Formats: sequence, structure tokens, C-alpha cells
Amino acid sequence: VFTLIAFSGLISGSLKALGSALLISIGISVPMLILGKLGVFADFNNEQVVFSLLFFFGSSLVLPILTRKRGGLKTLIATLLGSVLVLLPLLTYSLISLPTSFSQTSDLPILAFLSGHNTYLNEIGLLSSFGVLLGATLVSLRPGFRTGRPEMDVALPSVAVSLAGIVSFVEFWGEPSALVYLLPVIGFLSFVSVVKRELGLVPASLALVISLYMAYQTLNSINIHNLTLTSPSPSPLPLAYLYLVGVNSPIFFDPYALERKALKNLNQGNYSVARNYLNILKSYGISETEVFLDVLSTKNCNAILWMQDNFRIDYSKCGKLLRYSVDCMISKNVLPASADKILEVLASTDQEYAEKLAGFILSKGTRDIRAQKAKQIMAKLYGNHQPQQTFQQLQQPQQLKAPPLDQWKPELWLGREIYGYRVTRVLGSGGTSYVLEGVRGNERYAIKVPKLSGAQKEATRASFTTFVDLSNESSKLQELSENNDAIVRIFGTFIDVNTIKSIERGETSYYLTSPPAIVMEIMEGGTLNDLIKKTEVIMSKYWPEAVKLIFLRMAYALDFIHNPKLQGTTGYVHLDVKPQNVFFKTPPGNLGEEILENLKYGRTVVKLGDLGSAKRIGERFFEYTPDYCPIDQVEAAITRKGAQPSMDVYAFGATLYKALTGVTYNPPEVIKLMDEAVNKMLSGSIGYQDAINRAKNIYTSYYGKNLGDVPEKFRPIILATTHPNPFQRPKMSEVIEMLKRV
Repeated sequence: VFTLIAFSGLISGSLKALGSALLISIGISVPMLILGKLGVFADFNNEQVVFSLLFFFGSSLVLPILTRKRGGLKTLIATLLGSVLVLLPLLTYSLISLPTSFSQTSDLPILAFLSGHNTYLNEIGLLSSFGVLLGATLVSLRPGFRTGRPEMDVALPSVAVSLAGIVSFVEFWGEPSALVYLLPVIGFLSFVSVVKRELGLVPASLALVISLYMAYQTLNSINIHNLTLTSPSPSPLPLAYLYLVGVNSPIFFDPYALERKALKNLNQGNYSVARNYLNILKSYGISETEVFLDVLSTKNCNAILWMQDNFRIDYSKCGKLLRYSVDCMISKNVLPASADKILEVLASTDQEYAEKLAGFILSKGTRDIRAQKAKQIMAKLYGNHQPQQTFQQLQQPQQLKAPPLDQWKPELWLGREIYGYRVTRVLGSGGTSYVLEGVRGNERYAIKVPKLSGAQKEATRASFTTFVDLSNESSKLQELSENNDAIVRIFGTFIDVNTIKSIERGETSYYLTSPPAIVMEIMEGGTLNDLIKKTEVIMSKYWPEAVKLIFLRMAYALDFIHNPKLQGTTGYVHLDVKPQNVFFKTPPGNLGEEILENLKYGRTVVKLGDLGSAKRIGERFFEYTPDYCPIDQVEAAITRKGAQPSMDVYAFGATLYKALTGVTYNPPEVIKLMDEAVNKMLSGSIGYQDAINRAKNIYTSYYGKNLGDVPEKFRPIILATTHPNPFQRPKMSEVIEMLKRV
């Protein structure tokens, strides 16, 4: 009867599996008893054989199969009714002939064995009836059901397996003396196995107490009834071994432990091992989706993307955690095959991230169902009811005419839609990028597009590299901009290296329709550099106070970038602090007094922009602006050392000097030597270190001697922030306190 129960502990430790094992083992046992062992005690007719086979069919096949993927209250009611009205009567008529059962009015289907002269049949009937009802209850649990309590989910099934061994041993082999050795061992192993599963001493002690108590009661029962052997006694050791396996198997097949091991291997990148654990977990009713939710919580991008590529995930159950999946796709620049399914779920639950993912899909230049879905979602989100391209149309190459890159004009984008943004005007054109105005809904945005050329000049290559690097960090930098109102917001990055390569090969239609781009908050008030150019502004007596307010905002922004204090986010270095990257939300005014008033009363807002150059602290970089950066920044870029916050601190001081005086802080000789060092490095010359050393010597002799035009109260700040030794420069939090005292 109980051999299969012991094996159920080996196959699956769930309560539902234990119920199936009960039904199957009892269903098999009754016909065996009818045809074999019980023939010693009674005569059985063909009717009883038929009923026992029907009982086997219902108990061992019908109930376990019908309830395998079902569960809940309705299933419980149905299985119990089926057991009471069908299985238990069949069991009764299997053990007692039909005429006999009708003649004994007290023998109802469930109570058939509470009276009667055959004690052995009573024991078999009662035990089997209880097993059927218990099994029917357990198989009615929902697939994957777990109470969340270790003593119920693991300890109880483990003890049940060991007790099953005890009962069957006593019932069929009747070897009381062997139990003296067997029962304590089973109890102790129950205790040890639960402890090893990290379930704590309470359920472990519970397992031990129950086992020992049942052992004590069983031994008492044996003594009372003076049970003796009625058949030859085989050795109990093989049977004991089987039951001990049943007890200890949950050590290896505890679903909680398996899930922990699966997550551990996923986080370590051991995907083949993790796949094995995930396959085993399915036998417990724990789906890949449940594990995927835990993986999303860890924010491990490699594991998230691997699961998306290798399993069917029900993304509708992921809720807000699905955002981490989108962030991982963008940061790793990977587009999984299931992106369209994720996009479909996000479209109904999270419009912001649906837009973000749709834009990323379109930026990849794919020609499949994912791109079609992205276009449909974009149209749905923003009311663009233009006819959508069919899947077949998306696969056809675009037949747009576009000029070569060396003849490119940003006005070509006017009136076109880029990633759901309609381009309305050209805001500017710098050395490495174009800035366009894009409209979506009723909002306006700035779209920054890098300048590309087939010749791949150094400036173009630097712009290209910066954009690719930004695409890898876009989700983190976007999070930074969202959590500090002194930083220009980044709304999305749309960059695909393969598309850029196609553009550089001459397929410029891609540059027209899918250029690499960064969508940012639009700042219409100009830059600090625009104000510095106005003599009437920097000569105003109100200007120093306005400068203090402007640079306090910059200091707060840089302090946050260096130490964001956001979960899962490390510090960054801006690497391009300069007046051109200090923006005003609205025009600040034309006179010093007007600018000060607008700043004081919030009629204009200052923000630090262009996070495109930002790098993680300690990460290699190649960004520098010689007018404002320290010599150690150029040296680190050349020697491939990591970015440090002290570089931003220096640039902050140099920018402050320029704002107060209108003059560039770094001496012309130093600027020339920094550029010379970079050019020598690019040309493969080994003389760059000499240029760096000469620049350091010149700057050291120059340091502190050019502050005559700086207001007295600002001089300590400039001296501290532009110190030749980067380790002597203050942190931005200290600079904030210095500015407050001005």
C-alpha cells in the first residue's frame, strides 16, 4: 500500500503528489488483496473482483488524471462527492459481497467496516477509506500549492512517508523487535533532513516528536495485541532502506531549496545547471514565470535576458517588475524574440515603458513582427491613425532617397517622424551633433542626433562612440535624470550599432528614418555661455549673486551624479562640465537684476545637461574639453585610467571662473599641450607623457595667480576646486557648503 508513498517523496515532495500517491497505491493494493493475500481469510466471488478492478480504475487513474492540472474548492467538492458516492461503495463491495452488504443495514459505504465479525477486513477497510478521503482532499489542491509554512509543505510529507513505512512494516511483516532499531533511526533522520533544508528547529523538532510518538504508540499496540508472526519473516533491512530513502529524499527535492539553487546558478551564469533545476521545479507546479519574477527582483540583466530567450514566460503576471526587463534590453542593447509579447503587456499596464520599449525596437531597424507591433503600439499610445505597415512591407528595404552624409542637412528631418516624435524645427548644430525639436502629443522635446560620416573623422568617431556608450548606460542615466530636478531629463535613447554601420556604408535612408538619437527635456532659455557673452550681464553688481544661485544648482546636480544613493546605481562622473552644458528652462533675462529676480522666484530653472559623456566612477573614458578640464583628466584618458569625481570638481571651478570673469581659466599654453598630448597618442607617438609633464609644470606655476578679477568671496572656492593635486580637491558636498557661506 505504502511503497508508492515512499517513492512519492523521491519524485515530488508536494502535498498534491502525496495525495496522488495515496490514491494510486490504495487503488493497486485492493485488487492485489482480493486476488491474493485475503484469499487466505475469505472466499471471494467474481463480483468482488470486478468491483475491485473498478475501484482500481477510479482511484488510481481517473482521480489523479482529472485533478492533475486542476485544484480549488470546486475540485475538492467534486472529488469528495465522487469518493463518497462511487469509490467508497466500490471499496465496500470489493471486500464484502454485494448480498452481504445489503443484508447488513448498518454497513453504509463509509461505515461498512465499523461493525462485523471480520476484524482484519475492518482494519483494511478503515485504512483504505481514510486513505481515499485524504488522497481525494490532497489532490484537490491547486497545482504548485504551498502553504508557505515549512512544517506543512516539507516536514509533514516527510513524516508521513516515514510513518507509512512503519505502518506497512507492522501490518505485513509483523517484526516488533526490528522496530526498536528502525523507529529511532527514522525519527532522527526526519529531524536531520528538515534541519539540513534550512527550515529551522521548530519543524525539525515537530518531525522528530511525531515520529517518536507514533513509534511509541505502535509499540504499545503491538504489546497489547500480542502480535505474532503468521508467515515467514524476511529480513527487514531492504524495506527499512526503502523507507529511509523516502524520508531523506526531500533533502534533495525540497522546492524551496531547489528554487534557491536555481536562482544562485542563474545569478552566477551557470545556465545549464539552472535549466535542470527549473525543469525539476516544474514537477512541483512551480512555473518558469514564478522563478522569472524572482530573477527580475535581482535585476540581473544576463539572467533576465537568458530566461526570456529560453522559456515561455507569462509576462502578464510580472506587473511593475517588467520594467527591469526593458531596462536590461536597452542597457545590454539586446532585443529578445519575445519583445513583442512584452510590449503588448506593457501597452495595457505601463504606458511609459511601452513607449520606451517600442522606441528601442524601432531603433534596432528590425523587419519582423516586433517592429510591426512597436509601430502599432506607438500609434495606439499617441493617436497616430496613419495606416500601419504590414509585416510584409516591413521586410522590404526602404526605397527612400537621401543624400550622402557629407552633404547632409538637418532640415531633411523637418516634418518627419522619428521614433514617434514629429520633427518641427532645428534647434542647433554643433561640432559633433544636431539638436532637433520633436513634438509628441502636446509636449515638445529636444532630440540629439550625432553627426556621422563615411570617412569616420575623429570628431565623428568620438560622437559615435559616445552615443554607443550612452546606449549601454541609458537606463541608469535616465534614472539619474528622473531623480534630480537639477539635471536635464533623458527620456529615451535609440541607438543600434548595426543601423549606424549601414548608414556609414552609404545606406543613408536609415539616417533619415532611424538615426541614433537621444530624446531629452527641451531647454528653451539658452545656456550659461550665452549669458557670459553679454558684457552688461557679467559687469552687473547683481551678477555675483545670480552666479551663486546658478552654481549651487550645478553643485547639487554633480553631488547627486557622484553619489546618487539609488538602489542598484553606482556613482558617475559627468566629464564635460562647462558653460555650454548649463541650461535654463526658460529665458532668464537680459540684465543682471532681471536674471537674479527670475532665479530667486523660480521664473526660470537652471539644469546641468548633456549626460552623454558621463561614465561610471573608475570606468575608462576619452572625453575632455581642454578649456575646462584638469590635466589629470587628459592624462587618465590617454593612459586608460578611470574617471574620478575630482575631474568634475576642477571643471566646476574653471566654469565658475569663466562665469565671473568672462575669461577661460586654463592657460593657453596648458590647453595647447593637452591637445598635443592627445594628438601624439592618437598618432602612436610615445612623446605624449612629456607634453603632459610640461603642462603640469606650467599649471603649477600659474595656479592661484590669476584671481585678480574674481570677487573675494569666490576665490577660496576656485582655489580649492582647481588644485593641481586631484586628491586635494574637495568633494561636491563640501563645495555646496562653501557656496552657502558666500
